[in-house]
Amino acid sequence: MTLTADQFRELMVGGEVGGGALLAYLDRTWLRRPVFLALLVLTAIAGYIVTLVSPFNFVDGGYYMLGGIAVYVAVTAGAGYVVAAAALWLNAFIRGGRKP
Repeated sequence: MTLTADQFRELMVGGEVGGGALLAYLDRTWLRRPVFLALLVLTAIAGYIVTLVSPFNFVDGGYYMLGGIAVYVAVTAGAGYVVAAAALWLNAFIRGGRKP
């Protein structure tokens, strides 16, 4: 079975959002601090800085395209992280403050 470009893109975005949700779960259960959220934010900031500093060339895109990809992945994973963190908080709130 071959995937079209749209199906492949949707699969990748779903994986990024799911990865962010997994990071939220790991933060909540193992680390008890938003360490992975901080790493996602720092990745998005660093990627944005790379897009500003690196010039775009038409041969391979250079580091400009890598910075753009890093920002995109960090933001979509961050969206999954925020949704999962809110769901985990709501679950703990409904259960009476018990840890998941």
